[in-house]
Amino acid sequence: FALGVFWAISRVGISGVLLLSGKLKERLTLKNFIVIQACLYTILFLGIGLTHNRWVIIVLFMLLSVIRWGSSSLRDHYYLEFIENLPNKASLLSINSFFEKIMTGIIGLMMGYSVLHFGYQMSYVITGVLFVVLVLLGYLILKNKKTEKSVL
Repeated sequence: FALGVFWAISRVGISGVLLLSGKLKERLTLKNFIVIQACLYTILFLGIGLTHNRWVIIVLFMLLSVIRWGSSSLRDHYYLEFIENLPNKASLLSINSFFEKIMTGIIGLMMGYSVLHFGYQMSYVITGVLFVVLVLLGYLILKNKKTEKSVL
């Protein structure tokens, strides 16, 4: 029963973020969106790994779900803006979707391996630390790139 309640609450949160995606798109450039999303993932993964309270862990997982699925529409808008004038948009979107699914599978396998060898909490701490490194590298790369509004 409780799992269904948490799932429903996270879906309401996802709907709220989806409703706000137009306003977020007006205010955020692609760089800002990437940095904010990466920072939120980092904080949530580290939080899951460092806390022992199951209710906090549940809330953090719900927030991960809200960020992941709620921001998907906004991410798609940025992708479409980036490739809008290219003749093979459908192919590029399909390749992107394929790549995301492959990466999800690889990351899932890596997390499974990590959980088996280090336990749940340490696996999330390791993932959070990797996110910190990736966020810093991404920020350094994106910092010096010139951009138009909302596109790389």
